[in-house]
Amino acid sequence: MSEVDIAGEIARIEDVAPFPDLDDVWYWAIGGGWFTHTIALSSDRKSAFQVTCRDVYLAAVVRDVISFARHHEAALLAAAPMTHVEGFDAAGHGFDSVGAVIPAVADVNDEMPELNAVTYALFPAWRSEFSGLETEAEAYSRLDMMDIADPRREPVPFLKMRFNNGASHTVGDERLLTKPDFFRKEIAGLEGKPKSWIEAQNFRDQVRRVTWDGGYVIDGAPLEGVEIGDWATRYLSEGDG
Repeated sequence: MSEVDIAGEIARIEDVAPFPDLDDVWYWAIGGGWFTHTIALSSDRKSAFQVTCRDVYLAAVVRDVISFARHHEAALLAAAPMTHVEGFDAAGHGFDSVGAVIPAVADVNDEMPELNAVTYALFPAWRSEFSGLETEAEAYSRLDMMDIADPRREPVPFLKMRFNNGASHTVGDERLLTKPDFFRKEIAGLEGKPKSWIEAQNFRDQVRRVTWDGGYVIDGAPLEGVEIGDWATRYLSEGDG
């Protein structure tokens, strides 16, 4: 496969313009400005990183993400299929990491196949959103869940679970990707149902079984000294112990 002239491909994009103050970075808007894409060449000019913003374009955050990525390029280009680097700080926005997803999963420029094949999705993120164990299929699902095009989004911690609440249940022993809100809903539904249960797996690969026996029980031990909602928040965003 011949090497892609990435800068040449970018030059073909309608209304593309240089991004201020950064070399080898360009941006363009589509959909009447609803989406704004920013693309940056890697140091060897063989790959690119692309940040997409929907509805609002926070240029300062985009600049910080790209600058951070260029200092951690090797780690981000090693995404398989997705990865992150901690230590990012966008003042006032809460992010603590920058994430990247391989071109085959990200599919950020599907109308330009040659450019698409070498372009990684790049986005501000949180450590809790990555397990490091994602398959390609799970990476697709995670991108949808996290809504990485929304620069004002809240964190969506990585979570897999299976459950039986008496009325519905998952099938088999496999834990499935889901959103934290569903986890919290099912936890609330355990109250007063001693035969119901939840088995969850967080971003640290910590598996916990939650049941009810006159109070919440975690892995067979009564939950004491903390409200279940506070425990769930810690488990999802920091890890449990």
